[in-house]
Amino acid sequence: MGKSSSKETGFRLIRSLQKRISENHFSTYWPDFSPYPFACFDETSVYLCNHPHPPKNFTEEEGIFIGPRDHRFYGNTSIELEEVPTAIFDLAFIPEDIEYAKLYSLMVHEMYHSYQNAVGYQRGSNELLYIKYPQTENHIAIRLLERRTLLKAIFSETPEDKQFLVNQFFSLREERRKRIGKYVDFELGLESVEGLAVYVESKAYADDTGYPEKFIRSLFCKDLIEPKGTVYDLRRSCYSSGLAIAYLLDDLFPGWKKDYMASKDFLYDDFLNKWKGNFNRNFPSIDQDTEWLASQVLKKEFEKRDEEFKQFYKSDGYLISIKGHFHIYRFDPMNLLPKENQLLHKHFLQCKINDETFVLNEKCITTLTGETLECSELQFFSNNYPKQHGNQIEINGFGIVEGVLRKMENTYEILLSNKSR
Repeated sequence: MGKSSSKETGFRLIRSLQKRISENHFSTYWPDFSPYPFACFDETSVYLCNHPHPPKNFTEEEGIFIGPRDHRFYGNTSIELEEVPTAIFDLAFIPEDIEYAKLYSLMVHEMYHSYQNAVGYQRGSNELLYIKYPQTENHIAIRLLERRTLLKAIFSETPEDKQFLVNQFFSLREERRKRIGKYVDFELGLESVEGLAVYVESKAYADDTGYPEKFIRSLFCKDLIEPKGTVYDLRRSCYSSGLAIAYLLDDLFPGWKKDYMASKDFLYDDFLNKWKGNFNRNFPSIDQDTEWLASQVLKKEFEKRDEEFKQFYKSDGYLISIKGHFHIYRFDPMNLLPKENQLLHKHFLQCKINDETFVLNEKCITTLTGETLECSELQFFSNNYPKQHGNQIEINGFGIVEGVLRKMENTYEILLSNKSR
């Protein structure tokens, strides 16, 4: 996409979103929710709308503020731009034939994250729990059954069926909580943040299209039945379970949202607390088909994971291996793949070495030293070999570090001179 066409696309999408957002049905999606500033961006430029005080290097053109893209604009999310929560969207992720109702609902999703940030919503996930998340056949089998039960519950039509299925859902999840402890909080946090954002997204999509609620539930919850959600899709799989819990709260406890926002519970725990008067354990047996499916899912996804690590080492260029003590500062959790004590970062990593910040916008592997984000090695490929000038080593596309450089065939190993820990 050239510069002119990219600019035209940015303007066209912004205009479309402006029109829909100006109608402001947001409070029907969630109490006290209203529009926030938003921006679309491409490789070089940002197109900003409805911001009260845009960055000084942005210029106005036809009511849209245009400025250069910098490190703040990465992915589809909400950021603090000039101290104002702002929804952002990467044009690279928008197909040319995207349905405008879908685009609108996706931007509402990101604006809901702006709302969460603005009201001090503090129920997110500790991403470190994903890195060590238990991947066992028995646990995954229970999780697969739990998700299917949740799907049945949101479509059950009689109070008796719904109560039976909700009890079964709670029994399955509480069994998993007993088995994996704190690691279930990773799921609960994602359900509470991303699950609710998808819930609001589904409301916006229904509002814009007029499609019936049953169709909307089917469309947005369809991956609850998919035999995945472990190594690769664990994080994203929590979106649909959080969404389904919100639908059940709509069905069973109308008006739940304001009480929930006044609490500090995870979405799931809030639901469990509301339901406790009716809760009796109804733990189903795990059938052989589900156990077999869980084993196949894990086998397939572990093989896929191992292949991605192998393919990394087949990348073009020189392999740079930086060894020493450093800290992962920021990473993209949507594009992270753990394997034992290693992490494959597929697109982005920001780390700190001796209090200096370094950024990689490409694949790399880090090696963790323990349960935190402290690391002992960083590996990536470069088209140029590093050059040593005294005790400083210049790495093209990365920066300058202090240490000792050693060449071993097609690998350049750098031993850091760490000043402090």
